[in-house]
Amino acid sequence: MAANQSRSYSRLTIKKLYGLSGNQCAFPDCDVMFLNSDDDANYSNICHIQDANENTHKADRYNPLMTDKERADYENLILLCPNHHITTNNVNLYDVKSLKNIKREHEIIIRQRIAGKNLISKYPSALNNIISLIGQDLVSGAKD
Repeated sequence: MAANQSRSYSRLTIKKLYGLSGNQCAFPDCDVMFLNSDDDANYSNICHIQDANENTHKADRYNPLMTDKERADYENLILLCPNHHITTNNVNLYDVKSLKNIKREHEIIIRQRIAGKNLISKYPSALNNIISLIGQDLVSGAKD
């Protein structure tokens, strides 16, 4: 029963996972896209950073102090493709700290990619400069 509750993800958690993942596997240098407009296939796995079940081969990542709600929360989840989900089951290579780092680094890359397409986000002072120039034109126009 506990494992099922630790997999009861809220709609907000799922939206946040997909939105901040950029629709892409979080594993470094993986270019697997989860969803596309061509078909209904979904190539994502919602994976627990701290395991949802203490009776698995990943028991080293199980935290008995965590509640099922915390296990199912965004902070404890990472989106991976099926291959990298299997890869990260190796607790000797992928402990809690490394998985959190993979997730954080991936989200930084996605934010930078998005910001690179948005000039205001990329150059926040540009908006300030534009407003300043418009203001100067309005003030000098008012004097004429």
